[in-house]
Amino acid sequence: SPGCALGVIQGGELIFSRGYGMANLDLGVPLSPTSVLHVASVSKQFTAVSTAMLASEGKLSLHDNVRRYIPELHKFGTPITIDMLLHHTSGLRESVSLLNLEGFGPEDVTTRQEALDLIYRQTSLNFTPGTKYLYSNANYILLGLVVERVSGMTMADYLRQHIFDPLEMNHAFVATDPSSVIPGRAYGYGRVDGRFVPRMSSDSILGPSGILTTVAGLEKWELNFD
Repeated sequence: SPGCALGVIQGGELIFSRGYGMANLDLGVPLSPTSVLHVASVSKQFTAVSTAMLASEGKLSLHDNVRRYIPELHKFGTPITIDMLLHHTSGLRESVSLLNLEGFGPEDVTTRQEALDLIYRQTSLNFTPGTKYLYSNANYILLGLVVERVSGMTMADYLRQHIFDPLEMNHAFVATDPSSVIPGRAYGYGRVDGRFVPRMSSDSILGPSGILTTVAGLEKWELNFD
């Protein structure tokens, strides 16, 4: 069956790592700690740190109105700040839900621009910014765009130059195209009528998602984060 890769860190060291199950059922490839897996929304951690790094360099403030960097966003009457995006208190509606309402399924590939167009068309919010918490990928789609516009780099290049390379995360990848060839990637599966079928993630929009790495890569990220 499909499986997982596991790592345990204690005292600043990786004391245990192991793979369970298969990385590819067609080829009989077992999952291991060196298997490259899509980390999905754990990618948001990298976007948040990228934003914080730009703030620490004085290139933006967490209290800035998002429209300072993304004027395409609707004027809601109450400012939405960078900090609100980071902590899911913006009131923006969930972009994935909006895409589903437009007819996109979980395996349909959607571009960042398609998601941004949906966000830009919002003329009202779920609640007044800063008053409630509601998880929304729309927040991190916008943060990824802020990182790009402030740094003058693509999100992929920023991650590579400022996080992956300095931490020697040699097996960290970004997949802005789900069909990209990623060496060592483990495949995803779902169950249909009691059997496993391929279910590769189409979630490749950098900012909220789109990063792939290994147990060792996450070990370096976690230790540096601590």
